[in-house]
Amino acid sequence: MAVHYADPLASKISLKGVCNCCGMCCSGVAPDGVQWHCEHLVISPTVPLGFPLSTKCKVYESRRNGMPIWLLRDDNTRKRGQCFHNTWQETEIILPHIGKACSLTMHLDDSSYKGG
Repeated sequence: MAVHYADPLASKISLKGVCNCCGMCCSGVAPDGVQWHCEHLVISPTVPLGFPLSTKCKVYESRRNGMPIWLLRDDNTRKRGQCFHNTWQETEIILPHIGKACSLTMHLDDSSYKGG
């Protein structure tokens, strides 16, 4: 749902650690303000989205970058989307949640750093 662009920072960051299954990488808010989540995301009935162990992916082992998915929206509609597994787009989606919901940590790819 989100418009993605070639973010130079996100493409130079790697994510490390163990996923805490908060679900923030597979959900979001559409430009029209409606909350959405991936059709494959199973959300706990007892733990709110964004908390550790609140979700699991039904297709975790078979997911791949570009895999067609449906984005299920809270207004009872759905939109076509694609999985961004293991891409800079996935990193871009996760970055705002690190230190809040997401347990992963970010690491700058030093080989691409040209600063002084």
